[in-house]
Amino acid sequence: MESSELSDRERRALAGMERLLSADAVLERQLRTMRLTPRDRALDALRDRETWRPRVLFAAVLVATTIALLVATVVTWQPGVAAAFSVSWLLALTVAFRRPGPARRRNLGPRTG
Repeated sequence: MESSELSDRERRALAGMERLLSADAVLERQLRTMRLTPRDRALDALRDRETWRPRVLFAAVLVATTIALLVATVVTWQPGVAAAFSVSWLLALTVAFRRPGPARRRNLGPRTG
């Protein structure tokens, strides 16, 4: 079984790379001020299976319920069924247009310039 520790040569190589990268002031500033875009947050949420699978299942059940209530409203013309359809429709829209995850601001150091 191989060891996960780095050899002296590998440590020196990494230290040299870190020195070269930290000497680049433009790169240093870009990394310090980098922020996640809403698209990046959405892609992160989609990659996290434990987060999106229950949401997709909930949304599918909600859409099926909304469609069934719409059909029942058209067929029966009952005010209670129409109210239930309205509530489920608003809930479906809320779920559909909700942000994919909590907005987290990454602290990457002080922002300059």
